[in-house]
Amino acid sequence: MNACKSTRHLNENELLVSKVKVKVTNDALDKEAMFGLVKQKPNRRLLGIFPLYLGIYNLYYDKAESRIKDAIGEAPVIYDSLLTKKTTNQLKLYLNNRGFYDSQVSYTTDIKKKKIKVEYKIDEGVPYKIKDLNYSITDKTIYYHVTQDSSNLLIKPGKRFDVDLLQEERNRLTRLIRNEGYFYFSKEYIYFEADTNQNKASLQLGIKDVEKKTYEDEVYYEPHEKFTINNVFVRLNYDNQLTYQIASDTLYEKNIYFIDEGSFKFKPKAIARSIFIRKGELYQLKNQDLTYRNLSALRAFNFISIRFEKDFENPNSLNCFINLSPRKAKSFTIEAEGTNSGGNLGISGNVGFQNANAFKGAETFSVRLKGGLEAQQVLDNESNSNITSGLPFNTVEFGPEVNLDIPRFLLPISADQFSARTNPKTTINMSYNFQQRPDYTRRISKIYLAYSWNETAEKTHIIQPIDVSYIKLDKSLNFQNRLDAINNPFIQNSYRDHFITATKYSFIFNNQDYTKKRNAHFFRGNIELAGNILNGINRLSNQPKNESETFDFLGIRYAQYVKSDIDLRIYRNYRFTSLVYRFAAGIGLPYGNIDVMPFEKSFFAGGANGIRAWQARELGPGSLPNTEENQVDQIGNVNLEANVEYRFDITKIIEGAAFVDAGNIWEYKQGDPRPSTEFKFNKLWDDIAIGVGAGIRLDFTFFILRFDAATPFKDPGAPKDQTYDVRIKETNFNIGIGYPF
Repeated sequence: MNACKSTRHLNENELLVSKVKVKVTNDALDKEAMFGLVKQKPNRRLLGIFPLYLGIYNLYYDKAESRIKDAIGEAPVIYDSLLTKKTTNQLKLYLNNRGFYDSQVSYTTDIKKKKIKVEYKIDEGVPYKIKDLNYSITDKTIYYHVTQDSSNLLIKPGKRFDVDLLQEERNRLTRLIRNEGYFYFSKEYIYFEADTNQNKASLQLGIKDVEKKTYEDEVYYEPHEKFTINNVFVRLNYDNQLTYQIASDTLYEKNIYFIDEGSFKFKPKAIARSIFIRKGELYQLKNQDLTYRNLSALRAFNFISIRFEKDFENPNSLNCFINLSPRKAKSFTIEAEGTNSGGNLGISGNVGFQNANAFKGAETFSVRLKGGLEAQQVLDNESNSNITSGLPFNTVEFGPEVNLDIPRFLLPISADQFSARTNPKTTINMSYNFQQRPDYTRRISKIYLAYSWNETAEKTHIIQPIDVSYIKLDKSLNFQNRLDAINNPFIQNSYRDHFITATKYSFIFNNQDYTKKRNAHFFRGNIELAGNILNGINRLSNQPKNESETFDFLGIRYAQYVKSDIDLRIYRNYRFTSLVYRFAAGIGLPYGNIDVMPFEKSFFAGGANGIRAWQARELGPGSLPNTEENQVDQIGNVNLEANVEYRFDITKIIEGAAFVDAGNIWEYKQGDPRPSTEFKFNKLWDDIAIGVGAGIRLDFTFFILRFDAATPFKDPGAPKDQTYDVRIKETNFNIGIGYPF
């Protein structure tokens, strides 16, 4: 892979392009976009350092057929002066389009040992800016709509004269005008004229009338036509394979004609909630898009099409035809998979039934029976660690789950009070989970009611007014003896039975577009309150407290707490690489009826999706020493975590990664007698754990299989003279499904 080998197969007069640089000093210019215009780029390098792909090509150079060479190898980039000149022209054109008409583009080369470095130098000059904007619109109605929306204008005096900005303005105006009833309007009717002088551009925005011809081919112009919706027809059982669709029944609901063959599989009223194209209203492009999006969100149809035809019997009217091809409503699934729960590997399977149209309103009803085996960290070393002889698993888990998704708000008041434009949904979920491991047997019964809606395509709100959980824990005798020996009230209270009645709100912002490689952000914030209603009822009814001076519900102490957490992710995408930054934080405060957060509601550190140099629940809290008596599941009520991951393509399906994880969990006002676990700002850095690692990801399109190896770099639980120490022997290996974040 060294320098001499990289050029060994070049001919005498050939030069290997080893480095290309585009030197730009103006921050207003997109350096990544300009580099993308370069016709010849150097061969890719692993981690930006190692010429792996060229090295593999040279290694298998003499083999005519080689899968490795074809899959990973990359032929040397041979310098072509003609392509360099074309790049110069492309860069100049790019600068002109950005408003830098006085710019100069030049290049220099540096040749050493059959390698050439090319540097493009950009002298941007002074950009042209918009001086003023005038309109040339003869259609007075369109002129009114355009000028009334001037507050959203993208091209304003003082802004740089940018061709891309003009194109964005054309697209914006096209949507604006089509939302005012102009169905046949397109961006081709919009034009710009510029008069440039002394780095200033006087712009004229024009909108042409519709060109028509007489029978004698004489050209004349007419204003654009506005259209209203006449009739809306919805075919509920459309088959795009049939040339002729035979309808046997029609229903009229909310000014919409619903057509079906035979009995109606869907209630017209339920489908009408997702349709925003209505008789008598102006045609609006946004209503067409919203109708398509909400019908797709029902997940009840394989095929959806919306088309309009001019109604020649009614001038300036359109008939709308919505064709829906239903998916198969009922389905059975049997699945088996490998699992990775916080770094604990296992196998699981489930049998499921789903009805995608349970009550003829596109409701999705599903029943699933899940079961699995898992290898978890053993807290009680004296117990038999394996469930079955010969298998490496020590935990068995199974349970049923019933879920109902209703595509509207199911409320005591009329759902029509809420806008269907937000794609509202009600979810009712019930589940039971049985888990048996050497340390204890745990049973979790859970039921919740959730309402979710989309404020925009990127913003989602979820409210769970009812979230009830009952956790029953039966500890093994050896594990109970161990807890007694530790004699820590905090740990003992973490392993108690709990009854939780919570209310939860979540906000999600996500502008990722999985079809495009662009920069994106993800944010999720949660806040949860528990136990207040039960506590209020007990106090108002003067219920007696138990011997622990707390209230019970059905003989079980119920939890009372407030909890909040956030998860922020920033995605920066480049040509063959990407950088992902993540920050997560949370705090849970028990009060009133409990002193310690329930085990299931506490935070933990480590695992395949967290600080990967430690196994799940192995790290923390704080600087707790790594001693045997502390080797129980470590949890806390404060959490801080930050991650940086660099991802790079190796082949089409193989991706590499290098990462740094940092963070920890802590206790805060929970009565833990171990002072090293307490959260304090003055020892925050001392308590932060840091892990470094690398990984390989296999992208099979429908899922990603991930292998990560991480090593502790800073261990707050180690002796002070060993806090900073890369301990290769303690490298932690993780297998995961999907990206960690």
